[in-house]
Amino acid sequence: MLENTVFDMKEEIRDRRKLKNSVIEQLDNCLSTSELAISNAIAVSKEKTAINQYAQKSKEFLKKYIEDGKVKFSDEVFKEISDYEQKINSADKENRVTLESFFVQDPLPVIFRNFIIKATKDGYSAKVKVDFEGDISVIYGIITSQVPFWNRNVRVSDFLKGIDIQ
Repeated sequence: MLENTVFDMKEEIRDRRKLKNSVIEQLDNCLSTSELAISNAIAVSKEKTAINQYAQKSKEFLKKYIEDGKVKFSDEVFKEISDYEQKINSADKENRVTLESFFVQDPLPVIFRNFIIKATKDGYSAKVKVDFEGDISVIYGIITSQVPFWNRNVRVSDFLKGIDIQ
């Protein structure tokens, strides 16, 4: 359940970033459309000199108003994202605590453990198969590329008894 919470929050962060980008794009489009409309109004006006002064003030006002709005909106979204990231970190910690206590306490008696390591083009592939009482088996895939031990040549003597090397 906690893992789903983390995934949901990460999805929410992606959605907030998309929304922010979309809103900023729409604000930029609004500014461009407004500036074009003002320029067109000046072009067709009989009083170009008189209207030009007010048109420039209007353009400056709109530009400042929209730029300030973009900054404020971005800051709000970044704050929301920061809050979500803090919640994700908290949920990740809670997940680790839950899993660590599960493995430390070993609530199910282990019958057999099998470690399988294969050398591949890209490094090593590792799996752990654990059989528990009650016909329960689990297989864990290990991402060896993220463990410093596997970023070097590994010798057979580096392994414990009971590990199959293929």
